[in-house]
Amino acid sequence: AAGAAGDVEMKSADARPTTDGAKQGGAVSKTRGFASRVVAALASEHPQLYSQLSVVFDSVQSELKPTVLEHFLATICELSAICLSVPPSPPDALPQEVPTMLQAIDAAFSMSAGLSDDAAEGLAALHASHRQQFLKDFISETPSVLSEVISKLHGWRERLEAEMEPPLQRQAMPSLDGRCAHLVFAQQPLVEVPGQYSDDHEPMVESHVLLERFSADVLVRRDAATGVTRRTFDVLGDDGAWRCFHLTADSCLSPRMSLGLERTAQLLRLLNRRLLKSREARRRGLYLFTTPMVRLGKGVAMHVSDKSNLSLASMLIAARVDSGDAPHGTVLTHQRTLSRGVLPTLDDEARRERLRQAYNDACRTVPDDILAKAIQGHLPKAVQRWDMHRQLAAQLGLHSLLCYTIGLRAQQPQSLVLSLSTGNLRLVDLDPVPLPSTEGNPRTAYGVPFRLTRNLQRVATPFGISGTFSAVFAAAAECLANTQKCPLAMWLDYLAMPDTSGEDFHPPWTVSGEEAESRAKGVSPAELVKREGKAADVYSMLRSLIAEATNDEALQTMPPGWQAWL
Repeated sequence: AAGAAGDVEMKSADARPTTDGAKQGGAVSKTRGFASRVVAALASEHPQLYSQLSVVFDSVQSELKPTVLEHFLATICELSAICLSVPPSPPDALPQEVPTMLQAIDAAFSMSAGLSDDAAEGLAALHASHRQQFLKDFISETPSVLSEVISKLHGWRERLEAEMEPPLQRQAMPSLDGRCAHLVFAQQPLVEVPGQYSDDHEPMVESHVLLERFSADVLVRRDAATGVTRRTFDVLGDDGAWRCFHLTADSCLSPRMSLGLERTAQLLRLLNRRLLKSREARRRGLYLFTTPMVRLGKGVAMHVSDKSNLSLASMLIAARVDSGDAPHGTVLTHQRTLSRGVLPTLDDEARRERLRQAYNDACRTVPDDILAKAIQGHLPKAVQRWDMHRQLAAQLGLHSLLCYTIGLRAQQPQSLVLSLSTGNLRLVDLDPVPLPSTEGNPRTAYGVPFRLTRNLQRVATPFGISGTFSAVFAAAAECLANTQKCPLAMWLDYLAMPDTSGEDFHPPWTVSGEEAESRAKGVSPAELVKREGKAADVYSMLRSLIAEATNDEALQTMPPGWQAWL
């Protein structure tokens, strides 16, 4: 509850926060909003439980968060994704924010400043191996064009992945040692089931799970698309079930990523409550999925893991590796094609021809059945795949509605995560924040209303797009357009506020609350019937959006990182 309400940062097991969050005993528990009340009540009513939770959080955070080298690789991959997300107009101009981001990476890993007395563990090894080369490539000799920056970042990515490959075999390895050794033993409950002494009602014992112990085995796995390394650890409850978790750390390029994911989860919970109370949405069982998470402070968050989650970009990389091709060859070739032979006086027709050529070359390289083959390999029975396709078509309808109405930043292939066990789309990652243009306004992140590219169309099939997809889109839009029961504008504007005044926070959506309500009403069947009468074509607006999302000319103008051919 505290994690869902706000930021909870427990820095010491001896911290005893008061109701006003004051300092006590030299330790500080920084809480805001409702989280301060939750933590204060927990420390007052259950001080032993609070101390135990603090010890568990500190131990897990210190031992299982990504190492310095892993964090450096993830930051390099994130900057590469940001550079590939620059719209190709002009194709090879270097945005002025890229050198600033390189300076931020330099400061975060102390490349120019050198090691200090309180340097993080593992930073010395990073400096010994890569400091001089990093300063030469990006600081002392800053590249002048975007393609050169992308090429150097890709070289760094391959070098770091090759260096980290031996210890990252996909096998369980005992890592809960040292300061975490006490977690593998039985944990004290230190909490009572609410209502167990009440005569009015029986306690709901089945709704509470007590922590018994941690597993000593930790699975280390790196996402091939984002370069993020996760250590998955298991926790045993008193119900006999194991639950998987992993930690993520914010980077210097997106210091509020965990806050953005938390705000997304809060918005989805609000929307799910309204969908369950809408007649048509409830009849279709519409539900938005994410994974539970809690922020532990210092930019570290703990997420529930699902081993069947796989992004669209990860499927492409796995397919290319199996066929012996370069994992990221398609997107790099697309970017090089756009930047090759750039002329200042290139006319519009020549520019369109260049975009068309790059897009067609990428489409010939990437087949349109990558997602279908991944589902077929996971679900061998035809009836299972049929249910998966229907569920995925419904989830695509909900995802497309959010992308169109609120401008959700989850359209790039590394952010489109599919659970192969259930067919649900899970919002567990966000696209990079779009760079501002030279005029100071944010560049248009997406040139299409939502993502409905070839691989998704192959799985959804034309019958699914004209059937389940459209019906789910319209039913959910009708729920969101009811401002009396679903105050979407108020929710978006409130959740877009930063935690503290003056904080640089970009919400995970690009549309204001007022505009989102207007867009929802524009595609709601009920609102269209009110305006145009019973003879209105309630799907006309949706058909135009689908045509815009699948238009080749619109897809050809998308940046390489969006990977329109996928």
